[in-house]
Amino acid sequence: MKLRLKQIRKKNKLTRKESADVIGVSIVRYTLYENKLIRINTKELSKFCQYCNISCDYVLGLTDDYKTLY
Repeated sequence: MKLRLKQIRKKNKLTRKESADVIGVSIVRYTLYENKLIRINTKELSKFCQYCNISCDYVLGLTDDYKTLY
């Protein structure tokens, strides 16, 4: 899976702590997601995508088409 959490986080000028707070997890857990050591669940992925205004498909690497939600 081509998870783009880090790329999107940096594009939105967020720290790992801020990203973790957005989705409601610890910074350790978020870092595990970002480093692809564990899988992010759909609820947390959805929160991250809504906050960053980006499609889940792009973050998951299912498309290379960078589209905002609105």
